Amino acid sequence: MDRTTYERYLGSPDASLQQAASEFMTRTPAGTPDDYFAIIQMKEGRCPLLEDQLCSLHARFGEEYLPQICDAYPRTMNRVDGVLERSLQTSCPEAARLVMLDPAPLSFADGEMADAPRTGGASYVATDRVTGGKPYELFHAGRRRAIAILQDRSIALWERMAALGELCDRLEAIVQSGSRREFEEALQHESARRNVRPQTLAFQLEVVISLIVGRMSEYIGPAFRGCYKELMKGLAWTAQDSFEELAWRFSEAHERYYAPFIDAHSYMLENLLVNYAHRTMFPFGPQTTERMVDQVTAQGSIADKFRVMAAYLAIIQTVAVGAAALHMEQFGASHIVRVVYGFARSFEHSITFPPKALEILAENGIGDCRSAAALTRVGSS
Repeated sequence: MDRTTYERYLGSPDASLQQAASEFMTRTPAGTPDDYFAIIQMKEGRCPLLEDQLCSLHARFGEEYLPQICDAYPRTMNRVDGVLERSLQTSCPEAARLVMLDPAPLSFADGEMADAPRTGGASYVATDRVTGGKPYELFHAGRRRAIAILQDRSIALWERMAALGELCDRLEAIVQSGSRREFEEALQHESARRNVRPQTLAFQLEVVISLIVGRMSEYIGPAFRGCYKELMKGLAWTAQDSFEELAWRFSEAHERYYAPFIDAHSYMLENLLVNYAHRTMFPFGPQTTERMVDQVTAQGSIADKFRVMAAYLAIIQTVAVGAAALHMEQFGASHIVRVVYGFARSFEHSITFPPKALEILAENGIGDCRSAAALTRVGSS
């Protein structure tokens, strides 16, 4: 809740607005940015201002009375050299459908907007500044290269992740050495590693479940909780099962139901990754931000950002296979979209999970981008 909106509610002559501010909104600690001046206290995991699934404030007072963040959502606003960029947060079901269901490669249009949007807190890059040792003058080239790899439909998605992981490992090493020329040459070099050594499926499942449990120890939203229950039900998972036993059932569901669908609709996850790369300013990340973001997004290395991306994809794929195991021949796009928006609400909106994810990966020997990319290739059972 931004300061302007909060104070507008408190000072409103409308008693219901004053009541909403006093009953449902709480001031954040002193020193918090004005865009996060207060928070709306959730009620049973839902905004208390919803009526029949719709915003009561919007219905009664109009869009101009929405808090800045609600007005901007599900759009993310970034500024690169002063140019406003907009992309979508897939925690919104309709945004997830818009991003994922178009078979055409995702593209980003240039053009003037009729009205200047309320940004709801933006992140910034100025390519004439060096930040954290990264050559931000190559920001555009770096993001274009990453997206080009992700959109290379001549190879499987896991191969694209392997190629991107190889590039990120190389770029990270060059950042440490400080050679701008080598960085630029690496962006122009064709990534060749398309065949990461598969991990065992039991190991992959154990790592992914560790990541999920690591988030569940703090919070998990109802949407993802439902997807996780489907994973357990689809794999007939009991407390007595070993990961080797789960791997056998997982492999069968993957081969019979998940792979045939996703092979014909691989653009869904491709578009998801491309939108993520654009929205998070991958692989550099922002120099400054007005949003409340996690340490990896704000200050993480190129390698850290890739490992988090790979962990996100591995979780989504694993839970989607669980949905396929449960729904079998009826498994389709709606199930993957549900997994994605449920995941985004519980994981991508968390400022504590990305650093925790890196810890869990490191504990399992996944310390570089290559081994993180291998998590996205279904291993041998």
